[in-house]
Amino acid sequence: MNGKTSKNVALCGLLGALSLVVLSLGGLIPAATFCAPALSGILILIGASECGVGQGWLLYLAVAALSFLLVPERETAFVFVFFLGYYPLLKIRLERVRPRPLRWLLKAAVFNGGIGLAYGLLALLFPLPQAEDPGMARVLWLVLLALGNLTFWVYDLALVRVVWLYNQKLRGRFHRKG
Repeated sequence: MNGKTSKNVALCGLLGALSLVVLSLGGLIPAATFCAPALSGILILIGASECGVGQGWLLYLAVAALSFLLVPERETAFVFVFFLGYYPLLKIRLERVRPRPLRWLLKAAVFNGGIGLAYGLLALLFPLPQAEDPGMARVLWLVLLALGNLTFWVYDLALVRVVWLYNQKLRGRFHRKG
């Protein structure tokens, strides 16, 4: 193993461990159920930026597998595995899709499919009690889905800004000069 390969393996190992710590902390604060997977996805993106997209996918798969075993909050693990963990890596490819409306449609389909799958599996594995008013429950689900889509678009824009910030301000600090 050469020096660059060793450095990449070590960096991905550290980023994976940090991702798992962030995911584990997601159960401590109620709002962190969604913030923790989003931050972990950004750490996966940093791994892909430093070590290559292929290594980023391997890092995602490793963290996803371990999150099912180690993360105490199931919802946090499912949101990471079924959407926020891989989306930053998938976004690299989606940004190449032209025209722009098609790209937006694909992003929305990926979000709604991933979140739908995550919560569908959660509901199947951990059933909730039936609501007293099913009509009101449907309305609340639609409101939550609309808010989730709005939040997704904010996250999508934030990823662009975070990548820019990382490349402009932080990346040079991690590399030895000269």
